[in-house]
Amino acid sequence: MEFRSKTSSTSCSPALVYSICSLGALMSVETEVRQMSDTYAALARTNLSQDHRQSNLASIQASILCAIYAAGQGSASEAWNYSGVLPLH
Repeated sequence: MEFRSKTSSTSCSPALVYSICSLGALMSVETEVRQMSDTYAALARTNLSQDHRQSNLASIQASILCAIYAAGQGSASEAWNYSGVLPLH
């Protein structure tokens, strides 16, 4: 899966889209869609790690959503890491 953006924007990013999809997939009644949540979460984490020095709104939102996802999966330490992963200016 590849996220393609037609414009360069700090208000939306691939990490944010994938983190939203990871949480949304968990709410699906379809098994195949729910199973995609881990894939979307991994893509969000990968994109966040590639852009770890950017502290724009989209990165902060994606980090928070990754923290929520990790907490929901029972990984408190990962959730803690994502809740404070970006330096705020």
